[in-house]
Amino acid sequence: MPSSESYPVWLVEEYGKREEGPRVLLVRILGNDLPGLHGKSQTARNLSFTLEHEPELEGADKAFLLNRITDADERRRLREIISS
Repeated sequence: MPSSESYPVWLVEEYGKREEGPRVLLVRILGNDLPGLHGKSQTARNLSFTLEHEPELEGADKAFLLNRITDADERRRLREIISS
């Protein structure tokens, strides 16, 4: 098990101490499509659906972490969806 130093605990702690008051940070980790389980661009379709249908969460911010997306075109597409 990694030591606690390998986790950005300070970042999470500081996030809750902002001037605007404490907030929740919802982090979604997006990975590669898994052949045999997912269709092509399944992650992008799921992300689009979530962003279109999920209401704004009062007192919460959202962040997305693209975890080792190997296909450069898919990575670009996911970034475009997130920023739109």
